[in-house]
Amino acid sequence: MEKIDSRGLPDAVLNERRRQAVKQREAGVTVRETARQCELSTHTVVEAHKPFRLGGWAAVKVRRSGRPKGSGRQLSAEQERQVQWLIQDRTPDQLKMSYALWTRQAVSELIEARFAIRLTVRNTGKYLKCWGFTPQKPLKKAYEQSPAAVSKWLDETYPSIAPRAKQEQAEIQWGDEIGLRSDDVRGRGYAPKGSSSGRRYAPGNRRARRPPSHASRAASMAANSCTPIAVVRSSMGYLPLPALTTKRRSGFRSSQAM
Repeated sequence: MEKIDSRGLPDAVLNERRRQAVKQREAGVTVRETARQCELSTHTVVEAHKPFRLGGWAAVKVRRSGRPKGSGRQLSAEQERQVQWLIQDRTPDQLKMSYALWTRQAVSELIEARFAIRLTVRNTGKYLKCWGFTPQKPLKKAYEQSPAAVSKWLDETYPSIAPRAKQEQAEIQWGDEIGLRSDDVRGRGYAPKGSSSGRRYAPGNRRARRPPSHASRAASMAANSCTPIAVVRSSMGYLPLPALTTKRRSGFRSSQAM
């Protein structure tokens, strides 16, 4: 007979099967046959029938062992909601904490500061897992970035620059600042699964990087809040593109505008 484990059954289902098993046993059905008909193990059949003989039907109901689900938690439901909201809506530095991202240690210190409850890093990780928070690579944004200005530049300003540069047979050249970063490039912070934590950088705290490909320069530089400089090369030197007239100037190189 196939081995049956009734521990995974809901209490209501298990109790009904135990009740049916007691009825079968009281009717004279063997233990093995009762177990087959009620889809229980022979041990469960015996353990259901024995209490019935001693205490009646009330004793047949199963009594689960172990702690109830959710017991032993150090944080209340309201405290958990507050911590989750803070992790999603704030960064540690905004709360005057010495962390750039929400690590387990940072969350543990946040809980201790807010509720005077000290959790180990391991228990903090268990809470984060229960809340659906996973380590995420941060999104890098400059402090001075304005999403509205970036969108306007990409959708309105640059589309008017590129055709003009082509018409003037001009080069579009890009200028950007280069800085060194002193933070850990492997940093990860906890955030709800499927999203990314935010991390903003000051202009002087950017990682030195190679220039992006020509096709992605506009989006890349706008995303990093850099100011694109559209200039042309002539015998007079470099001139800003907006200052040019429609008259063709000598010495222009062929257009490389997107």
